[in-house]
Amino acid sequence: MRACPACRVAAATSGGPASWLAPGATMTGMAATSIQAGKYDRYVATNAIERFGRPEDVARAVRFFLEPDNYITGQVITVDGGLTLRRDRG
Repeated sequence: MRACPACRVAAATSGGPASWLAPGATMTGMAATSIQAGKYDRYVATNAIERFGRPEDVARAVRFFLEPDNYITGQVITVDGGLTLRRDRG
């Protein structure tokens, strides 16, 4: 996310909002096969929400950013089921 500050400045000068999504592991495509086979069960058990993300989880965050008259800009929303929380706890 090091590019975010530069993008925020560019967005501010263009007058448009600019925010980002940081999705965690999401059950899509090739990853779904490994996930369903139980390869990552231990990983999932350590998340605050004990499952992998689904495409609709990410879509909800996108929809939030696209709401009319959105006053949010220059932010990052992490959609990772609590993985970041786990990392922050040390």
